[in-house]
Amino acid sequence: MKKETIITEILKQRRTEEDQYALHKAVGRADAEVSGVPYNIFWLYNNELDRAYGNFDKQRIVHNHPPAFAIAKNSKLGEVIISRKNGTYKTAKGIIEVDFKSLTTYTPSKTPRVDAINGSIEIPNKKKFLFRSAYELQHLVEEPGLEDKKLDIDQLLKDQLEAETLGKELNKLEREQIETLYNITRYIRDNNELRQQPIPDAIQDGIKRSRIYTGPLVIDGGPGTGKTTTLIHRIKFLIDSTITDYWDKAESLLPELQGNKGWVFFSPNPLLLGFLQNAMAEEGLKASSNRTKVWNNYLNTELLFNYGLVGPDKPFQLYRHSMDSLLNNDPSLLSKLMNDLEKFILKQLKQRIEKSRLFKILDEELKKICLPLVANAASLADADTISRFIIIADDLAENFGEAIKSRIKQINEQLQANTDTIQLRLTRDVDNYPKVISFLKEQFEKRVTMEEEEDDELETEETSTILAAAFNEQVELRKNIKKWFRKYLLNKATTDEKIPEKQKEWIEIVSQHCNDLPTEELANRVLFAKNIIPLIAGSGPLFFRKLTAVYKAFRRTLPEWFESNGLLDAVSRIKKILEEKEARLHYDERCILILFVNTIIRQLQRQNAIVFRNEGDLFIQAFKDQQRFVIGIDEASDFSLLELACMHSFSHPLYNCTTLSGDLMQRMTKDGLSDWEAFIKYLGDVEIRSLQTSYRQSPTLLKLAKFFYEKVTGRKALYDSYTSPSPYEPQPEIKHVSNIEDKIIWIAKKIQAIYRTYGNKIPSIAIFVPTNEMVLSVAKDLKSCDMLADFGIDVQGVTEEGGLMQKGKVGIFNIQNIKGLEFEAVFFIDIDRIEDSNTELLQKYVYVGLSRAAYYLFITYHNKLPDGLDFLSQYE
Repeated sequence: MKKETIITEILKQRRTEEDQYALHKAVGRADAEVSGVPYNIFWLYNNELDRAYGNFDKQRIVHNHPPAFAIAKNSKLGEVIISRKNGTYKTAKGIIEVDFKSLTTYTPSKTPRVDAINGSIEIPNKKKFLFRSAYELQHLVEEPGLEDKKLDIDQLLKDQLEAETLGKELNKLEREQIETLYNITRYIRDNNELRQQPIPDAIQDGIKRSRIYTGPLVIDGGPGTGKTTTLIHRIKFLIDSTITDYWDKAESLLPELQGNKGWVFFSPNPLLLGFLQNAMAEEGLKASSNRTKVWNNYLNTELLFNYGLVGPDKPFQLYRHSMDSLLNNDPSLLSKLMNDLEKFILKQLKQRIEKSRLFKILDEELKKICLPLVANAASLADADTISRFIIIADDLAENFGEAIKSRIKQINEQLQANTDTIQLRLTRDVDNYPKVISFLKEQFEKRVTMEEEEDDELETEETSTILAAAFNEQVELRKNIKKWFRKYLLNKATTDEKIPEKQKEWIEIVSQHCNDLPTEELANRVLFAKNIIPLIAGSGPLFFRKLTAVYKAFRRTLPEWFESNGLLDAVSRIKKILEEKEARLHYDERCILILFVNTIIRQLQRQNAIVFRNEGDLFIQAFKDQQRFVIGIDEASDFSLLELACMHSFSHPLYNCTTLSGDLMQRMTKDGLSDWEAFIKYLGDVEIRSLQTSYRQSPTLLKLAKFFYEKVTGRKALYDSYTSPSPYEPQPEIKHVSNIEDKIIWIAKKIQAIYRTYGNKIPSIAIFVPTNEMVLSVAKDLKSCDMLADFGIDVQGVTEEGGLMQKGKVGIFNIQNIKGLEFEAVFFIDIDRIEDSNTELLQKYVYVGLSRAAYYLFITYHNKLPDGLDFLSQYE
C-alpha cells in the first residue's frame, strides 16, 4: 500500500474518532494478512479492547471504510503485528499465519487541528518513513500542481525558504547561515519524530511481554535506549485484560491486578517520579500516590508507621544524623545477616517454649488439662525456620487452647479484681498517691514504655494502637498497678523472677496495700499463666508482638557481627547509635526489619498458613495492605542491594513480577549497585534483558557518551544510535569562563540560537549546576538578563520541593536531581565545581549529565577541567 493511501486513511480515522467523541483513539495502523481473519487492516490501541484473539465483532469501534478491526497493542495479535515479521504464530485461538505488509505508528492530536503527529511508516524492504504531521502531508498531496512533487514537507519548506531569500539581496554568508539553520532544524525535527513513537520497537515489545509472573526481570541498557519506557509499557501489559492471552491464572486474578493492589512504581527522587507520571498517564496507567512512590519517603513516612515500628509510644524512633551505610552490596553478607537474625530470634523463641514445657504444674486438675499440650509442644524444638515454628505454634493454639484459655481468663479476672482493690486503697494514701500520679504523668508526657513485659493475659480483642489524647490518672493508674502487682506476685511465687530496679519503688508501694489479699494462691496462678501462655498464645503474642523486643537484643550484638564480617566502618556507626538514650533505627536497620518481616510473612503466605489467612496481626495486615503483584523499580542502580531486596519483598511469593530498569554506568549514589550480579546472587532466579539501540541522543552526543563510558569502565559500550551521523548535528561546545556576567551572556546567546532553530519556540532546555545554592543564583541572574527577557524566555529554578519544570521555561537543576530526565539542550555549568571526593561518582555525574541532552550540549568550567575529564578540551 502507498504511503499516500495510509496517510489518507489515518486522517479519516482521526476525524471519525473526534466526530464520534471516541473514548479510545488509535495509535497505530497495520496492514497484514492473517489466516482466518476476513480483513487485513488493523487499528492499534493503548487501551484494553479485546480479551482474546478472534473476538473481533465486538471490537469494531472504528470507521469502517475500508472494513477494519481494532485491537489492543498488548494483545497476542497486537504482539504479532508489532513484531513486524512474517511467520506462524501460536495464539489462544490456535495457529495463525501472518503476512506483514506495513505498520504505521503515530500520536493522535487535535491541536491546532485534528491530526496524527510524530509518525513513522514501516514497509518491508523499504526505509522507515518519518512524518511530523499527517495533515501537512495530505495537504501537499492534494494541492493542485504538486502531484509530481516529492511527498515530503521538507522539500516545500526548502522551496519556500529559497523563494524568500532569493528575493532579497543577501550575501553568500547569509545564505549559508540560513541553509545551515534549515538543515539543523530539519535534522532535529526528523529525529524528534523518531523519539516520540507511541508503540515500542520489536526488541522493547519482546522484553515487555517476557517473564510473565515467573520471577524478577532486569532491563539494562545505555542512555536513551528506552529502559524506563519499556518498564512503563510492561507494567501496563501485565495488568491489562489482554494478559489473559498469556497467563492462565490471569482471569481469576484480574480484579486484583487492576485494583489498588495491582502495581507499584518506585523511583529514587520526586522530580523524576513527577516526570514519569505523565508518561504513565499517556500509557493509560493511573499514576496515583498509592501506586507511584519515592522509596526513601515511602519507607520513612508510610511503611515504618504502618508496621508500628516508629512513632510516639512505639518501639523505635528514626536516627537522622548519619546516612552512611552499614552494609555493602555483598549478597552473601546480606543473606548471612538475615539468616543470623532468624537464628537469633528462633533461639529466643525455643528457649521461652522450653522454659514453659519444663514448668512444674502443681495443681493436678490443671496438670491433666495441660499434659497433651506440653507433649505436643516438643515439636516446636524441631522447627528449623521461624515460619515453621509459627505454623506449629498456631496449630497448638487451635487444638489445645480453648480449655486452658478459660482457666487463664479466670486468673486474669481475679488479678484485675485485686488490682481494683489496690487502686482504691492507693487513692486514699495521701503520702504515696501524689507521688505515683506525678510519676505516671511524667511517663505519659514522654510516651515512655515502662518495660517489655511478658503477656499476662489472653486478649479477647486487639489492643488499641491509638494513643490517648489526654492523661487520665485513673486509667493510667489502673494499667500500671496491674503491671506492678503482677510483678510483685511473680516475685513472691519464684526467686527466678527479679524485680526491675526502676520499678522497685512503685512495687513496694503496691505491696503495702495487699496484705489481706489472697496473694499466695494468686501468685501461683499468675506464675502458671505466665508459663503456660506461650504454649497456647499462637504466633501473634509469641512472635509478632515480641519481634521488636527481640530485635533490640539482637542489635546489641551488631558491633561484634560487623567486625567479624569485615565491615569495620559500620562498627563505630552502630555503636554511636546504640549509645542513644532512645532506640533509634539507622536507615539500613529500617530496611533490614521490613525485609525480615516480609520474608517471614511471604513464607507463611506461600504455605497458606492460618496466621496469614486470619486478619488481626499488625505486621501481617500491613504487609497485605502494601503487597503488589507488579513492582517496577526505575533507575535501580541508584539503590543498594538491601533497598532492592526490601522493595522486592512486597511481591507475591507465587506470582512474582518485579522489574528493574537501569544503567549501571548511570549510578549516582555511592551505595548503589555497581553490578547486577549482586541482585542475581541474592534472589537467585533473575533474568537480564538488554536494550542496545539509543533513540534519545544524536550520534555525535552518543559517541561522546560511549567514549566516556569506555574510558571510565574499560569496557566497550554495547549501545548504538538508531540514526546515522549527519553533518548537520549540533556539535558539543565547552568554554572556560570564570566571570559570572560573561557566563550568563554566553548562555543567553546560546539559548537565543536554539530558540531560532526551533521556530521561535523554546524546546526543553536544562541548565545543570553543582549545588542547590547555584540553582537559585543562576536562575536569578538569567531572569534579570535582558537578552532572554527580550525574547520572552523565562527561567525556573527546579528543586525537589518546587515540583516539575514548567513547559516553555528554561530549567535550572542540581546535577544530583537530573537522573532519568531528558532535554533537547543541556548546559553543564562549572563542571569543575562538582564537589565529590569519589572520582568514580564524579565521572558518573558527568556521564549522566551529558547523556540527558538530545542534541545540544554546552559545558563551562571555572578554573580547569577536572582530572579524568580533560578529553572534553577537544570541544573548546
